[in-house]
Amino acid sequence: PIFGNIDWQNEQIIIVQHKTGERLCCPLLDEVGNALFDYLSTGRPEKAEGDFVFVRKRAPFRHLTGTYSQIAALCKKLGVKPQNGRGIGPHTLRYTFTRRLLSSGRVPHQTVTAALGHKTNSSDCYYRSMEDERLRECALNLSEVGSFCWED
Repeated sequence: PIFGNIDWQNEQIIIVQHKTGERLCCPLLDEVGNALFDYLSTGRPEKAEGDFVFVRKRAPFRHLTGTYSQIAALCKKLGVKPQNGRGIGPHTLRYTFTRRLLSSGRVPHQTVTAALGHKTNSSDCYYRSMEDERLRECALNLSEVGSFCWED
């Protein structure tokens, strides 16, 4: 994001999603605001170029254009391993975020859809497979029906 995306007064971050072009207003939680303030006051290079909040930590101090290598390196350093055995990067974080929202049962599906940047609920069919446990709760118990007998 750029500095203009952070509305400190109204405690929100406003972005236009790259994927959809839709405007999204997210609450600026205390933890996030404090972390941003800490980064801006002690972590961001003073000679950083432009209005971008997050910049490279080494010269030239331009805005970050990709995060895959940084996230993959951090996960490797922390010993995080993907369950599917494939690489780990931003999409893994997105998948985990979505799975946790869906499995909590407290976040409306429309909120999850909006957080992912999808325009319709059908856009997130890929993530719905993660709701298997919740779907099992809806299954009917057929033990009361009895057994079937097939005749030749």
